[in-house]
Amino acid sequence: FAVMSVEAELPDTPAGVDRILVTADRARRANGATTLIDTDGKVAARYGAGNTYLLRPDQHVAARFVAPTSDDICAALARAMGARS
Repeated sequence: FAVMSVEAELPDTPAGVDRILVTADRARRANGATTLIDTDGKVAARYGAGNTYLLRPDQHVAARFVAPTSDDICAALARAMGARS
């Protein structure tokens, strides 16, 4: 699983979940995250600036958020992995 934030704050994630920050700002970084530079704005146009996504290993979107907390990410991860609430 991976969490990808597009021009948004990247929340804390559980261990084993990859973190991806997508930004047009070459100077911006997030600790422990892979930073992808969106030089032409195509990612922001497709996925929406300000959105954060939980991505399954098969690249399907499991959840979409605006300003998620780490608890939001954990809950969506549990749902995506088949946990019942």
